[in-house]
Amino acid sequence: MVPRKRAWLVWFAGVALIAGGIGLLVPRTARLAGLLSGMMVPSWFWIVHIPRTFVSVSDGIALFEALAFSSIGFVIAGFRSENVRSG
Repeated sequence: MVPRKRAWLVWFAGVALIAGGIGLLVPRTARLAGLLSGMMVPSWFWIVHIPRTFVSVSDGIALFEALAFSSIGFVIAGFRSENVRSG
């Protein structure tokens, strides 16, 4: 359970993920949303996942999951920038 003092961070992260997902659906903002989502998820990699791997071995899987999701965001941002340049 998250302490009340840090609950705002959980809400902020949830809203940021939802906003990023909606931004990916809108062609005009998809590139920026992919880039920002790709930068947001690796920050969790350092803040959340690495410290937890020292506590639990199963949290090591979350490390690779965070890297995969951030890579997806960067790929979408790169794909959208290519589409903007070509047409």
